[in-house]
Amino acid sequence: MEPAERQAFLAEVAKRWAEVKRTLPRVDVGTVVDHIDHVVKVTGDCDHVGLGSDYDGTGDTPAGLENIGLLPNITKELVKRGYKPEDIRKILGGNFLRILSGVRPQLP
Repeated sequence: MEPAERQAFLAEVAKRWAEVKRTLPRVDVGTVVDHIDHVVKVTGDCDHVGLGSDYDGTGDTPAGLENIGLLPNITKELVKRGYKPEDIRKILGGNFLRILSGVRPQLP
C-alpha cells in the first residue's frame, strides 16, 4: 500500500471509529468488575480470573481507570461487592503468580 493510500485508509478508520464510539455507552470500573463477576460465575470461583494492566498503546480506557494509578478503583469495587480479601488477591495477581510458578522452561 502506498503511503498516501495508507494515510487515507487510516483517516477513514479513525472517522468511522469516532462514529461508532458516539453510539456506545461509556465503560467504567463497574463494567470491568461486572466482567469479573461473570467470569467468577461461569468458572465457579476466583481461581480463574486475572487482570492485565498494560496501558501501552491504548487510547480508550474505562472511566475511573484512565491511568495505572487508578487500578485501586478495581479493588474498591471488589470490596464493595463483597469479595473476600483472599479472592481479591487472587484476581489482582495471585492467580498469575500461581500459574507462572508452575511453568518450567523447556530446554533442548
